[in-house]
Formats: sequence, structure tokens, C-alpha cells
Amino acid sequence: RLSQEKDPLFIAEVAKRLNIKIIFVGDGELRGDIQSIYPKAKITGWITRDKVLDCMKKSRGLIMSSRCYETHGLVVSEAAALGIPSIVPHTCAATEFVKDNITGLIYEAGKHESLIDKVLIMNNNIKLKEMSEHVYDNYWSNPLTTERYIKQLLNIYHDVMGYSSSRSTSI
Repeated sequence: RLSQEKDPLFIAEVAKRLNIKIIFVGDGELRGDIQSIYPKAKITGWITRDKVLDCMKKSRGLIMSSRCYETHGLVVSEAAALGIPSIVPHTCAATEFVKDNITGLIYEAGKHESLIDKVLIMNNNIKLKEMSEHVYDNYWSNPLTTERYIKQLLNIYHDVMGYSSSRSTSI
């Protein structure tokens, strides 16, 4: 979604400064602003899930730039399953799934120079290959499944409600 809270203009500004190829998957009210900032940016508009995955498979990496505290950010796990490292802001829960400089990169939200540094790291083919292998192996060593998600969520609820930590949830 190309909207204020997702802050795609921040990414467009960085892409322009680096003069890199970038694809924005989705659509929204900031589409025209992105094109004004960086006319070389490709914007897919709304596309099917299969086409989203095709775009991801052709990419070097994924960049998140949300201004808001984001929860998990499923797209980071989807990219990891394909061996695609992500660059995420330090202010989102996706940092729990990114081991900085190993399976992806974490930058200081809102700081252009921080994101530029991370994009330049990912531009190094050797480093990119290492991160891609690590993120793929890391994801598939314990893939995100619906069952795993539900079990972890129920365990959190049990902890919050004061159930014994020895109590485990079976599905």
C-alpha cells in the first residue's frame, strides 16, 4: 500500500540518491508522488499474489519503510522463504526475524543515510549471496506455519493469563 504510514516516499528518495532500479509493489494515494520523486521507479499497481512472488524472486532484497510500529510484517517471512534478505527499520517487529548483517539488515527509521548504507551493503554481490543463503537456511530450519503461529500465540496468552510455563499448547 503506497500510503503515508508506509512511507514509500522515503524509499523513493533513497533510490533516487543512489540511482538504483526499484520496484514498488502495490498502489495507493502516493503513487504520483513516488513517480515525481523518482521517475525511474516502477510501480506495479495491484497485482496477484503469484505476480508479487515473481517480483520478489527477481529482486536482490526487500525494503520496509513504515513510519508506524509494524507488527510481524509477513512479507519479510515470505521473502526469507525465497532466500531474499530484507532491510527493515529498527522500529518494527520484523527486526525479530532479521539478524542484522546475517539474514538481512536493520536501519535507523527515518534516516536516509542509514538506509543508504544498508542498500550499499546489499549491493555487494558477495555479501548478498551470504545473506541470501543465511536467510533461506534460517527460515527453512523453522518455517512459519499456521500451526506454529497459533501455538506461539496461545503460549503467549497462557503466559499473560498466568498459566504455568510448563503447560504447552498442542494443536
